[in-house]
Amino acid sequence: MSMTTSLSLLERMKADDQVAWERFVKIYTPLVYAWCRKTGLSADDSNDVSSDVIRLVFEKIDKFDPGKFRAWLRTLTRNKVMDFYRKNQKHFNAIGGSKNKAAMDQIIAPDVEVLDDDEDSLTEDTTFLYIKVWELIRDGFPDHYWKVIEQYVINELPARKVAEENKISQDAVYQIKRRVLTRIRNELSGLL
Repeated sequence: MSMTTSLSLLERMKADDQVAWERFVKIYTPLVYAWCRKTGLSADDSNDVSSDVIRLVFEKIDKFDPGKFRAWLRTLTRNKVMDFYRKNQKHFNAIGGSKNKAAMDQIIAPDVEVLDDDEDSLTEDTTFLYIKVWELIRDGFPDHYWKVIEQYVINELPARKVAEENKISQDAVYQIKRRVLTRIRNELSGLL
């Protein structure tokens, strides 16, 4: 499988490239699902809303201009979550009239603030996406790269120690990190 940048991934998605869509679904469906769960939706409802969001991306990708893709996706998700809650609240009637219904609506409204683009959420989302891409590109590198990445990047061991344990030079540790992170960044380019 060729490793293309995310900007070309978007372009390939617009051109109805099946491989690009499969890659997008593998990377982003778990993130959309996590966003849905944060709003208080059940696992089943989050699956349903996530599917609706991915379907909506498929319908609207032609109208998306490269820019803030994740913000756009978050907005689509927020809107679908709100649609879900509105649709399911129509069946609820509070005793005591419209004033009590309005009060109850406030109590059971979704916590959509968790889908705001605050710094903590963006950092968490970025980490999540890096991990998903890492899983997708893992087969494109030799096995020993992952041991080095785990030790040096994830466990934050000193490069010297990682080099000794893997019987490679410190420069090789730095090169492995650079190659893997460059590939991950290229995959996510324009989508973060």
